[in-house]
Amino acid sequence: EQMGRASIALVRECEERMKTWPKWRIRAHDLSRLRIFDVGSLTAVLINIFCLTFVVSLPKPNQTAPMALTQVCKLIFFSEMFVRIAGSPRGKHWFRESPYLVADSILLLVAVAELFCYPFSDDASSVRNVLAAMQALRLYHLLKVLEEFLVPVHVMMKALSGGIANVASADVF
Repeated sequence: EQMGRASIALVRECEERMKTWPKWRIRAHDLSRLRIFDVGSLTAVLINIFCLTFVVSLPKPNQTAPMALTQVCKLIFFSEMFVRIAGSPRGKHWFRESPYLVADSILLLVAVAELFCYPFSDDASSVRNVLAAMQALRLYHLLKVLEEFLVPVHVMMKALSGGIANVASADVF
């Protein structure tokens, strides 16, 4: 019952906060709640994983097309993160909305680090490959979709989200 009251209070607080929002932010909130938005994000993740596989495994002259698609995917991921954070009614506590937002923000920082490795060309190829492999961790998005259908995965994700929320609220970052 305590948890129910806290949830209701949080929902009311978020609704009150959203009443003062500009229209673009309300649209971002509505967009981030659509199922097609999640499906599109998952599609971009899968395309990015395939491209990263080709970037890491192909010889240098053949990496141009997968590299370009990977950069497009990064742009999509930055846009997705903007929509999710702008549409989060929790304000500066956006990281409590979902453990996936925290993981996404960490992986976007990895993507930025990878971009800084490109000017160094061959000198940073091993670092770039490690950072690309870290971006493959985006496959956890698939877990997000599966958690709705599989009870054990749902229980596991709830336990992980509780741990991530505790770490995030401890101001470790």
